Amino acid sequence: MKYIQHSEKPHDKLDKIYGLLNKVFKENNKETSFGLGAHSEKYLKDQQEQIDQQGMIIKELKKQIRELKKQQEEFFNSK
Repeated sequence: MKYIQHSEKPHDKLDKIYGLLNKVFKENNKETSFGLGAHSEKYLKDQQEQIDQQGMIIKELKKQIRELKKQQEEFFNSK
């Protein structure tokens, strides 16, 4: 018996989140090469470190989303 009666499958929402994380990750990487003359080296270095940290967080979230999708599919297939 399935308890969720939505038109979207639960992992559709995870797909949307995954897509948004991918978009943010790509945008962050683009921003690093923009406007270099306007900022000091220290500012740019700090920005790059922050973007790198965000990138690692995004990669980890994407990994967790893939795992959740896999678990959901296993759960619904077992019902």
